[in-house]
Amino acid sequence: MENKKLVLSLIKDNLIHTRLLMGLEALGFCTLHYVTNLEQTILELMDVHINDEQYESYVSLFSKVSDIDIAERSGELDEMANQIYEAIAENKFKTSG
Repeated sequence: MENKKLVLSLIKDNLIHTRLLMGLEALGFCTLHYVTNLEQTILELMDVHINDEQYESYVSLFSKVSDIDIAERSGELDEMANQIYEAIAENKFKTSG
């Protein structure tokens, strides 16, 4: 698998994981012990280095998955994964400064 396909697959997996955790939290479950390190792995595979403030902006991109019913609209999940990939590749992260 080429690097871009691998990274896109990891981004999509992280989106699914994030959506699952959000659903569990909405049901009242504590998910603090079910955290992965996929966000950092993705950055390392893409050889992108960002500061802590940019990292917060980067991680928040994944939370947008809460608006998608991944069982019904998987195409939107693919589109979101591509958007996140492009944001990482272009290092487009908001900072408050």
